[in-house]
Amino acid sequence: MAAPALVIAWLVGELPLGVGLLTLLAGLAWPGLVLTAIRLRAPDPLEVAEADGRRPVVLFHAFARSDLPWFERLLLVSPGFWRDLADHLQERALVRSLSAVGPVLPVARHAPAPDHGPVRALDASGWEARLRRPLRRARLLAVVLDGRQTDLRALSMGRDLLGLSRVLLVPPARLTGAFMERWAALVESAREALPAITPRSVAFRYSAQETVEALEARSPGLLARLSLLRQPDLMLREGEPVVGPKRPSYAPFVAILPVGAALIGALALPEMLESYHRIRLHGDAVPMGLLLFGLGVAIAVSSRRVWRLVPGSELPLVALASAPWWGAELVTWLDGASLSRRLKAAAIGAAYSMPLLFSVAVLLALSTLARRTPHRSGKFAVFGLAALVPFLPLGATLDDASAQAAMFGMAIVASAVILPLVFWAASGDAGRRHAPLPLGASVAVGLGLAAAGTVAAHVAWRRALARDRFAETAVPLTLWDDAWPWFLLAIPVTATVLAVAFRGRATRVSIGNLSTLAPLMLIVALVSGAHAEARARIAASAAGSVEDLLRPVLGEGARGLALPEMVADEDAQQPVEIALDARGAIVGGAYVAHPGQLSTGRGSVALARAVALAARDGVVTVAVDREVQLDAVRGLAALAFREGAGELHVVVRRPDGGAGLVRLHDRRPNPGHVHLTMRVSHDGVILADTGGYRFDIPARGGAQDDGGVSLRLSQYRAQVPARRVLLIGGRHARWGVVAPLCRTAVAHFPELALVDL
Repeated sequence: MAAPALVIAWLVGELPLGVGLLTLLAGLAWPGLVLTAIRLRAPDPLEVAEADGRRPVVLFHAFARSDLPWFERLLLVSPGFWRDLADHLQERALVRSLSAVGPVLPVARHAPAPDHGPVRALDASGWEARLRRPLRRARLLAVVLDGRQTDLRALSMGRDLLGLSRVLLVPPARLTGAFMERWAALVESAREALPAITPRSVAFRYSAQETVEALEARSPGLLARLSLLRQPDLMLREGEPVVGPKRPSYAPFVAILPVGAALIGALALPEMLESYHRIRLHGDAVPMGLLLFGLGVAIAVSSRRVWRLVPGSELPLVALASAPWWGAELVTWLDGASLSRRLKAAAIGAAYSMPLLFSVAVLLALSTLARRTPHRSGKFAVFGLAALVPFLPLGATLDDASAQAAMFGMAIVASAVILPLVFWAASGDAGRRHAPLPLGASVAVGLGLAAAGTVAAHVAWRRALARDRFAETAVPLTLWDDAWPWFLLAIPVTATVLAVAFRGRATRVSIGNLSTLAPLMLIVALVSGAHAEARARIAASAAGSVEDLLRPVLGEGARGLALPEMVADEDAQQPVEIALDARGAIVGGAYVAHPGQLSTGRGSVALARAVALAARDGVVTVAVDREVQLDAVRGLAALAFREGAGELHVVVRRPDGGAGLVRLHDRRPNPGHVHLTMRVSHDGVILADTGGYRFDIPARGGAQDDGGVSLRLSQYRAQVPARRVLLIGGRHARWGVVAPLCRTAVAHFPELALVDL
């Protein structure tokens, strides 16, 4: 243990060198990991053979993976890796050629005893039993030679059970000197006639008269021998017909379904989102259409693995189909976007996932229906319609929430067609064809149905947050949130319970398809989290608690700050994201900039990052304490406009305890107009313009005379109506004084500007 500790300590002291060494180690291990991943993704040979329907071909081998531990085959520089790679290429060539005769069943021989050291006799009955069991119904035995006594025993078993004419001898991929010595000794000691192996030997087979027929390549290289070994007619006798597999082959017309659904969705969804939900994609329609088409092509290509009975092959299809949905939910959540932006982006993603999910459900259901199994009956399709019934009252809750449920109604109709197919495929015994349980299909159709409902629910939540009286609207949305995850999960659960009544459905492929529940759980968690945040915001706003509403953003700095106000337009709302008090700017409960940084208009790196993030929606909302000076607000406005914000909404608490709102726009005053200036100080307000007008309005009782300011502004506008812009400033003016004057002035002047006076 001391040596690894010293290495770790050295790596900690030399971080760049340590990173370089780890990168080199990962590069050396990458090819070995790729070979391991290829084998893990391969279908189970037993299930493939049973689903094939033909008599199998037994491949008795001594490949590297059967007698070498994984760490000896991992690194690129280890001899075990190159042996493993050569054996892998030989196995692929053998499987390709032997598949013309029947499905291949690999049987690994036991690891050989060590050449040196104390050795005890090993019981060989285990591997003999494993070899004898499939040989009883095999059509051919292929033995990859090892130069040991097990080769003679396998040859004897093949002759007794199949006959020598059905035995094929294959030299190992690497003809090492040790193997050639063992084989020469075995030929001398054996009673059977064994062939002599040369560097060009590819395989040996026996004729009907039990004479050896040698197949040799033109050159002794590995690639030359493998090119001859992979020929499909190599293992067939003259005049022997090729019996094709009885399993369902790849169906291109079924794979085209996702591509067609993607094209239809790319053309129809932008119009549907704008018509039903008032969501305009503008320039995003083309990129989203291209993304949808690319995902459809990827699903079509990946669907080949479903027909090959690869375990877990349904997960990539469901994950790709739902990628726009869970991707939008996850990215906007990790990015810290505002709740309004999260709901809108997720609604668009869910809408674009819906056609892909329904097409994947049809594809997976048909891939199972293509495998005929006993006791399958169309009467079980009724269970599919029954699983759809609970979603009907959920659609009524969306109507009660004033949500547009037209897309949800379309999804109900599509599900009424697809779900019966899914439950029809879920019935019946697995049988020899190994029809997998259509868990992926049930998950996909459930997610497609939930996607349509989520679009309506997300849009309804955004509108509920933007309304003044939204408590009544939020009640049916809460019912939707509480019910839809359970109804969604009930679809795959019902399909699984139905399959329990039949035999053999718990195959390795079916168990691997349980992984399709992962995207479902991820989507349920993300959607429920967004809706829970909306419900919490509504509840806090209804309670009127200033500190509880601000604390998620401002932490303990919420005390003494202004009451946040939902700033709503026709289709959007923005919460408070940044706060200012006398000590600086607060983001996430921490001070990120002091007043000196704010007055310069540059701020700090952390504040600029927070402002840029908030400015993505075009509006930055700031809660400002009454004691904050005007130049700090003006500097923050300059920073927000420089980061791309169109408006800065400044919220302040009025003296009467209410909340006041001032909207600042990124507009430059027209220099052609004659401007009126309002200089604010502790002593009062001075109104003046460039034409010689000046009027002093003194403070009364330590407070500004809002009534006097309003009167003088009204008189001034009546005398000089062309003067449209009012400049407001003051070196030491506090925002709590300036904000009420701004609200007074905006009634008389269409444009206000904060300047340094």
